[in-house]
Amino acid sequence: QVFGERIRDGRLSPSGNPVKARTVEDAWRQVGQTMAELGSRDHRNIRYTNKLVHILAQQLRGYARDDDPAERVKPAPLAIVQHPWSAARTPKEQAIADMCIIGFFFLCRPGEFVETTSISLSRPFRFGDVQFLVQQRWYNATNIPLEALAAAGSATLRYHNQKNGVRGQGITMGTTGDPHICPVRTLARRVQ
Repeated sequence: QVFGERIRDGRLSPSGNPVKARTVEDAWRQVGQTMAELGSRDHRNIRYTNKLVHILAQQLRGYARDDDPAERVKPAPLAIVQHPWSAARTPKEQAIADMCIIGFFFLCRPGEFVETTSISLSRPFRFGDVQFLVQQRWYNATNIPLEALAAAGSATLRYHNQKNGVRGQGITMGTTGDPHICPVRTLARRVQ
């Protein structure tokens, strides 16, 4: 515990600066593995299991609660969906490119938006889950007049079980201005 605290506050860290919980956990693992290689047992784990001793696990949880959230990961570049669109030659390839665009804008990180149980992941994407906003009126994709699709300003993809617990809340995207790589225009193309 003292070693972990001194790693955490920077006194024993390689950089000399305070570190996050994962760094403490890695340092403990290195010490435990070294002890095991020298013929002693790894005292950080409960004997015959691979679980941390309760008091060390509590210490790590406390550090994790105190840590700042992780830095935002670098977003995926738009070129990932531009390539399938530009390479599409047949209607089938165009449909695949459109589904890539829909996935990119609406479903890239489903764990942030929708429940990720095996039940909800097995539920297919349906047009009944899509709504379009046309001149301040929402239309369901299953009954929107086709001439109104061209004027749609935003689209919402709704799932019945949101991760945040708000049933029926959706992920709304607006038009990007690009006629091809746009979530709203792409959903409109698939509905047509």
